Amino acid sequence: MIKKQKIMKNNLKQILLFNSSQKIMIILGILGLFPFFFGLVELYFNRNELIFNINIPKYYGAIILTFIGSKYWGIILTIGDQNKISDRLKNQIIIWSIIPSTLGIISLSLQTSLSFFVLVLGFISCQIIDELLYKPLNFAHWYICLRRLLTFLVTTILIFSFIIIS
Repeated sequence: MIKKQKIMKNNLKQILLFNSSQKIMIILGILGLFPFFFGLVELYFNRNELIFNINIPKYYGAIILTFIGSKYWGIILTIGDQNKISDRLKNQIIIWSIIPSTLGIISLSLQTSLSFFVLVLGFISCQIIDELLYKPLNFAHWYICLRRLLTFLVTTILIFSFIIIS
């Protein structure tokens, strides 16, 4: 028990050392879960008569998946002509950057609950790509940990949304 307390205290110290932009990104990332949670609750209680006449987890999930994909495009723009990574990897990242938005569009065009699986596939795929690019692109450790947490929570909510709709 004492060891766990020391770990928690150490983690808290690390969080306090984050700069202001890192803290804002973490807060916004966590707050970005609110529409997913709200949408899940709304689906559960109002399955047949949605208050907003849309499936919030599905539509918001497609938007966020597109946002995550655009991050890769931004990474390549930021790297520019620097030789941090090979041209081949840059090209692969550029091509990959449009896949999440394509999956988002496919999920929106499906009128079945299978759209949730397309979104789950997209979020898990983005996480796998993040894990593969973690070291070559020198992602911050706090960022990859945040992405793991957010991906886990979002995919869990999408799976529960599928269960409710089915």
